[in-house]
Amino acid sequence: MPHSSSSPAPEQYRRTLATRRQALQTLEVADSRLSTARVVVFLGILAGGVAGLEFDAWGWWASCITAIAAFAGLMVAHERNARRRKRAAGRVAYYERALRRVADDWHHEGVADRSYAPEGHPYADDLDLFGPSSLFQLICETRTGSGRARLAAWLCAPASLDVIEARQRGIEELREDIVLREDLAAVEHAVERPIDVAALETWSRRPIASAARSTLTRVVAWGLPAIAVACAAAWQLGATSAWPLLGILGLEALLLRSLRPVLHEIRQELERTSTDVAILGNMIACVEGKSFQQPILRGLSQRLRVDGRKASVEVHRLKRRVEWFEAYNSSWFSLLAFPLLWPLHTLFALEDWRDNAGSALPRWIDALAELEALSSLAAYAFENPDDPFAELTAEGPCFVAEDIGHPLVARSKCVRNSVHLDTSQQALLISGSNMSGKSTFLRSVGINAVLAQAGAPVRARRLRLSRLRIGATVRIEDSLQAGRSRFYAEIVRLKTIVDLATDSEEGHLLFLLDEVFHGTNSRDRRISAAALLRLLVDKKALGLVTTHDLELTKVAAELAPRVANVHFCDELRGDKLHFDYKLRSGVVQRSNARALMRAVGLSLHDTEESDPQDALAARSPPSTARDPKKGRPTTTARCRNDGASC
Repeated sequence: MPHSSSSPAPEQYRRTLATRRQALQTLEVADSRLSTARVVVFLGILAGGVAGLEFDAWGWWASCITAIAAFAGLMVAHERNARRRKRAAGRVAYYERALRRVADDWHHEGVADRSYAPEGHPYADDLDLFGPSSLFQLICETRTGSGRARLAAWLCAPASLDVIEARQRGIEELREDIVLREDLAAVEHAVERPIDVAALETWSRRPIASAARSTLTRVVAWGLPAIAVACAAAWQLGATSAWPLLGILGLEALLLRSLRPVLHEIRQELERTSTDVAILGNMIACVEGKSFQQPILRGLSQRLRVDGRKASVEVHRLKRRVEWFEAYNSSWFSLLAFPLLWPLHTLFALEDWRDNAGSALPRWIDALAELEALSSLAAYAFENPDDPFAELTAEGPCFVAEDIGHPLVARSKCVRNSVHLDTSQQALLISGSNMSGKSTFLRSVGINAVLAQAGAPVRARRLRLSRLRIGATVRIEDSLQAGRSRFYAEIVRLKTIVDLATDSEEGHLLFLLDEVFHGTNSRDRRISAAALLRLLVDKKALGLVTTHDLELTKVAAELAPRVANVHFCDELRGDKLHFDYKLRSGVVQRSNARALMRAVGLSLHDTEESDPQDALAARSPPSTARDPKKGRPTTTARCRNDGASC
């Protein structure tokens, strides 16, 4: 899907950041002035209280009331300005963080939590999806726990082609909506912590308190305060003594005491969720004013309603009821609220809200989570305007990429290659010297497949793919605690990968095997690798396999044309190795192991003296076919960067 052209992100970010910094500075000046004014008025109240003793009582009281009202007004204005200042600081922080991302200075901030990777996932750790300097840390701009979980889930499993296309269109529409992303960031920054949606969902699903359902309790809750007011009026008029009023107040105290466990439980729940309610309402309000065009976004907007009413209105009603309930904790207000049985009436109001609209709260949270995930990918798309959306095909298996690179590598250092995998050529066996780029190439293919199937743009000039299930062994480690060797961990992962290839209902397999069967001897490695590759290609899987063992490259000849040899190589310039990280056809013809040893000061003298430039040339001939006319080696690998064999 082509994307619309846009102005470069850095320039737009810088212009907006300058404006937001100026607004923040204005609010900080106002904050300083309001603080000074509060101190001056407070001191004026103290001075006036002393000096006013010489004047008449009415004038003294009038001046005190005026000064106190002015001080209260300044407190309200100061608090309101503080909230605006926090949001303005959030807007500034958003653009500063965005500029660091486009400058490739994002590795020290963001969500670097590895817990989003499911245990035993077939590629999350191998492709650096989560953790420090990961893809998730780069692209995640969500503000809620459910939003982060939703984005992580998209990276961990391929969506259907229809869903991917719908996400692409939604991301395309949200790409230029920087204001929405800024508003969401400002809301979260104002409270300085992410919203805990799990607590909100738990509260919304809790059964309604039995006291709120009891008709008798509601009648008593209205009847006793009415009788108390009547008794108080009769006492003041001298029609009766205070004993009837005291008796009613005693009954009210007994009623509140019997309901204390229920009220205490609700108070504890509200302490955990009251702030989150305010955040949720403000975040939803940022979205409701938008008029979306794409069906996926319009559907999310419709889910932010209940019985035709906006979710933000309902959340505001809930927030007001929470404030009423918490007001009873004020010592002065409780003296007035106790005779009216205020806690009971606010309990009824809260439970009535949950009964009428509480069931919609998980739906609102879910819709907001999906919008946050789309918005994060839209920010990534905006900041990488040269990255296109992948072209999707139902005819598979297929993975055809032109000039594909790694999105976690800075553009200035990113070397791109092309790869063509389909039913005619299903796998590439990649040989090459140390540090030549084999593992990075595997990760580049895998991480772009992840981005494409999440609906995000990819780091390539063009990418066409079918739905693919990914399995990788790029980062397989042993475990001392589990008593598991690296080889055992590898074969367990390979079993998982073979199982993925067997179950092709959700897409064909894309396998990425780094140094396959590295933990066994050369003979077992060659036999096992040949059997594994044959099994995978027979199951119509696509993939890449890297190796240092040139004996293994003979497998490509046995499985040609479905498997082909390609390689990365290096060049020794003086006493330094040079890598161009370009993929070439055929088998690598030399090793750089001795050169690397000398580079770190490790000189080993073998009984066999050989030229380090040709250390491997005599060990194994390249597994390529011969042109019968010219006698030149040929290859079936399709690589855009065909070059002279190293």
